[in-house]
Amino acid sequence: MIDAPNPYKPPSTGSSDRAKPETVNGAEVFATCVRRTWLGRELQLSGGLNAVIRYNAAAIGEKVFVNDELVATSSAWHMSVVAPQIDFEIRASDTIFPATIHVYAAWLQLFRVIRFSLVVNGHLLYVEPENG
Repeated sequence: MIDAPNPYKPPSTGSSDRAKPETVNGAEVFATCVRRTWLGRELQLSGGLNAVIRYNAAAIGEKVFVNDELVATSSAWHMSVVAPQIDFEIRASDTIFPATIHVYAAWLQLFRVIRFSLVVNGHLLYVEPENG
């Protein structure tokens, strides 16, 4: 049990803020972090799926925006406890892609987001190394 991997740790892409491209709906999609704050992230999806995903936990409850449209929120209770997973949808033309944000915050670091990942249509598009 000493050498067992941590099942809760997301895979790492190294020090890069860009994961390798994934094929989503027949086209390569890249995800790049364009803005990082203590309590938020903004990701640009490009290639076969173009969208801006913005996560913000700085107000009451967490909020997820896709192209500046509010698509998901957590309850006000999550103001002090970050929801580990937020499910939402990305609409592109006439196609709807299921998406999930996994987020982890550190209580001892003034409630700062330390790990963040984005999964779209079952493909891991973006993941930060631990203590991102």
